[in-house]
Amino acid sequence: MKAKESSILLQLKKYSKQPKSIRTIMAMQLCIVALLCIFMVFLMAVRTLDLAEKNRFQTALRTYTEQLDKQINQEFDSIVNISQQMLPVGNIGSMVESYLNAESPYEKMSTRKWLDSLIGQSAFSSNQIELVAYCEYPALVWVGNMKTQADFDPIGNDMLSQTTDITFQSIHNTANRFTNSEVFSIIRPVLFSDDIPRYIYLEYRTDIASSMEALEKEQGIPYKLIQLDNNNVVRYSLAEDIAVGDTFDLSGQMTKTADMSMGRGQKYVWCYAPAKYGFKNVLLLPENYYDYERMTLYRDILLFIMLALLIILMLSFLFRNQMYRPLKLIENEIMLTGKGDMAIRKHPFQIQEYQVLYERFLHMKNQISGLMEDIVQGEREKRRLELDKLYFQINPHFIMNALNSAQWQARMEKQPAIADYLSHLNFILAYTLGKVNQNTTLNSEIKMLMEYLELQQTRQDFEVHTVIEPGLYLDEPCARLILQPVAENAVCHSLNDFGNLWIEIHTDDQERVEIKIRDDGAGFNVEMLSYKEALPLEGERQAHNGIGLRYVWLTLQEFYGSSAEMDIASEPQKGTLVTIRFPIHRDEKKPPNTEDKK
Repeated sequence: MKAKESSILLQLKKYSKQPKSIRTIMAMQLCIVALLCIFMVFLMAVRTLDLAEKNRFQTALRTYTEQLDKQINQEFDSIVNISQQMLPVGNIGSMVESYLNAESPYEKMSTRKWLDSLIGQSAFSSNQIELVAYCEYPALVWVGNMKTQADFDPIGNDMLSQTTDITFQSIHNTANRFTNSEVFSIIRPVLFSDDIPRYIYLEYRTDIASSMEALEKEQGIPYKLIQLDNNNVVRYSLAEDIAVGDTFDLSGQMTKTADMSMGRGQKYVWCYAPAKYGFKNVLLLPENYYDYERMTLYRDILLFIMLALLIILMLSFLFRNQMYRPLKLIENEIMLTGKGDMAIRKHPFQIQEYQVLYERFLHMKNQISGLMEDIVQGEREKRRLELDKLYFQINPHFIMNALNSAQWQARMEKQPAIADYLSHLNFILAYTLGKVNQNTTLNSEIKMLMEYLELQQTRQDFEVHTVIEPGLYLDEPCARLILQPVAENAVCHSLNDFGNLWIEIHTDDQERVEIKIRDDGAGFNVEMLSYKEALPLEGERQAHNGIGLRYVWLTLQEFYGSSAEMDIASEPQKGTLVTIRFPIHRDEKKPPNTEDKK
């Protein structure tokens, strides 16, 4: 009846869905909630910072463009006003007429002094006036405040725009022989009473280039300035990749208002104000800098997310200590009970549910101890041989029943992790005692091995990697318990936490089964092994030579004879590889070779 009940439980376990542990469920829920929250915060932060960064750059561009355009217009206004005075109707122009109409040499010389004085005063009215001159075509200075360069040619300067009588020229080097600066200039035709064609030439020193350099050094923003004529042809450029004479495309507008236009194109974000004198002063900001600032913000957001993930991991670790550690403690107590340790140990728990569960486990443990004591007392009068025999039969039987009871109790109390642990333990115990899978096959050996490894993984964080070649050979009769002892050696004596165990099972070209069990653990000196010796090992020598490996070797020799092979390769700190080979079909007529057992 009990065997039938055990078989039913195994069938239910085989076809039922494997339940998840508390740790897995909580970790999954925590990760999902955390990722959703971080994703929402990320989207909101990116959207907000994107708008803020866009507004920041656009506001700065508008402000600097407005200041720059205002400065340039004021500088042109200054020299336009001076040119008004130099017309025949102005005070300087009227003095020119007096000079031209002077009759005597003395009057002419005196008038010329006053003319030079007026021109000098107009130049000194602003310390940025570089040159004031009346010129005769093409480049002859008739009257001026300063001597000019030898190659003086004002008509050859790049023209920005032209009104009815004034030509505005782009920034260029001064024609003043005694200075070396950049200037704006205008040319204005004038005709006096002598009917000789002349023109007024005025230069105004500008510090725009140095101001832009100072702004870049101070704020780290690489603004560039270009001046365009009314055909959008570049007449002055501070940008290395935009040459004078190129046409700058202003079609990629992003925003346009009554007082400012802004756009993006030709690797720049640009901005300019409506032209007062027919030309445009365009302020540029490189796109790569614009995008770099945005990427810097995104990087800061990612750093914030990483910090949030770190906090989540810390909280997860705290949760593990508070919620999962008590389960490990109860698990260890169950392990000790499975090994026959029936001592009652008190453990204080901070969580009420765990305390109740442990108290019920102790109650069950007391019941098992009482049953075992009753058996011992009832059989004390029999012969020792019968007592030993009966003890080794009844003790596992009661442990299995007790574990079955504990498993159902755990499922009744909705503790799937403990129930699964007891299920693994119960199967391993039953398989070891031969109460299940009496006809051992390689499939049943693999199932036993995986049950054992799943049991060990509840207390050790190692990874198991399996590569099993499918085939009918898995259902052939096989020696019993030849895989679990090898894996136990690796798990208990070699692997540490976060280690790896590789299991590979396949057939070779000689119709043999080849099994490789490898770990990346501590390893050992293979020369210390003597598992093939016929003599039993004692004391420390026995501990170093592995009882489990000796058992596997003897079992293989008993079942397969000399056809079985077992090789062990290991190096300290590099892991261990155990290779087992035996024929797929056992030759039952051929007796085992006892000589190979040595």
